Amino acid sequence: MANYTIQLIRPTIVKHIVEYERGKFKEFLTTQKDGLELTRNWVLKHVDKMLLEIKSSPVAPPTSSSAPPTSSSATSTSSSATSTSSSATSTSSSVTSTSSSATPTSILADPLALRNFCNNVLNSAYMELLEWPQDELLPETVCVDRERVLELRDRLHQVCLLSAVLLVSLNTATHAHPSLAASHDALRAELKRDLCPILDPAYTREETLAALPNLTEQVVASLQKHVERSGKPPLEGAVTNALRHQLTELQDPQHRVSALVSARCIAFFKQILCNSNARNVAVPAPFVVLQEEVARICGGFLRFTQHNRAVFGEFYFDMAEHRLKTLQTPALGGGQPTPAAGASPAAGASPAAGASPAAGASPAAVKAGTSDASSAAAAEEKNREGKTRKCDSDPAEHEKKEKENVKEEEKIEQENSEQEEKIKQENSEQEEKREQENSEQEEKREHEENKAEHKGKGGVRWDSLDLD
Repeated sequence: MANYTIQLIRPTIVKHIVEYERGKFKEFLTTQKDGLELTRNWVLKHVDKMLLEIKSSPVAPPTSSSAPPTSSSATSTSSSATSTSSSATSTSSSVTSTSSSATPTSILADPLALRNFCNNVLNSAYMELLEWPQDELLPETVCVDRERVLELRDRLHQVCLLSAVLLVSLNTATHAHPSLAASHDALRAELKRDLCPILDPAYTREETLAALPNLTEQVVASLQKHVERSGKPPLEGAVTNALRHQLTELQDPQHRVSALVSARCIAFFKQILCNSNARNVAVPAPFVVLQEEVARICGGFLRFTQHNRAVFGEFYFDMAEHRLKTLQTPALGGGQPTPAAGASPAAGASPAAGASPAAGASPAAVKAGTSDASSAAAAEEKNREGKTRKCDSDPAEHEKKEKENVKEEEKIEQENSEQEEKIKQENSEQEEKREQENSEQEEKREHEENKAEHKGKGGVRWDSLDLD
């Protein structure tokens, strides 16, 4: 009964935790000159990256069913893994292609487009944390969870390295003894059982790479043991030496197998992060035997991103929106038509400079019109000079002019202030709406978990893991 009560009030507790952390962070910002410098650089880098991807991506067809068949030409032994990777590719391409014609102006004009853009920016920024360099400072909004983020990063690197070791080892063993292909799954599970105890989950990236020689020797011993148990001749010295050399090369992050495995894992995590309605998503083929390890990492990463987004989401959205407005200003200024040289202000909308005369107009008429426009412009300029001299000679007129300028400036400042207040109010309403949606989704998720528990169904649910 106590556990049920805790689960029932959990959304309320989470909401109060979010509000408390956000309030404490705002108090911290009041004591700093610029407490969001690293966070701003981190977010704006991905805003510019997303805009560049939108600008460089081709325009998508009007129907989503005509997405480029990137996965049809790829061959894979696991159909579920292939479908997973292809759906991730099509999902990311559709997100980019649907916004390929978007500009900062059109994104700001549509609240839904602005929200989707900011969510895509945050997803890209969160994915960068899984490959964050050791010698760089984390953003201020992530510093509280620094140990957790770095642990997830190192654990993910460890799982990718272990997956690459299994791939190379199994490929070498089945090439030396083709008959081992029949017991491929059993051999893979046996290698995992022998290798996992060597890798401590608390290892850093450097400690994991330092343990690679031990992994290599254990792989050779396990393969020899399995071959002998199967009644086949042992692996030759040339085969074991080649295997040791291939496994040692996996230390290089640019190695083809290591890079491919890491890319597949990152793409899988991105698919889970971008699709909040994912259910029982199949892991890529290289990680099938490491499904439990991947589930733990994915569950911890999803919990971190959801909590961080709920606490600091308003700061991230304000930064992205401000950058879009900054990029929008030059575009608006550059889009104004340039008035023709010598055009009269009293003449209304004058033709643009370089515009051709109307068809059928004689050269004499064009020349007369040009001379009239020049005379009008000269008269207007003379009139302005006379007014300026009058203001300079008459102090009362000059003071009146200054008062008018001050009133105009105050009016502009008041309009800007009202507009800023309106934007803040809209952002506050959107944030409250997002928090309410998150609470409803969390409550719905908890309800589904309880139902699944009573029914006793299996399967891994990536968006509802609780593996702390």
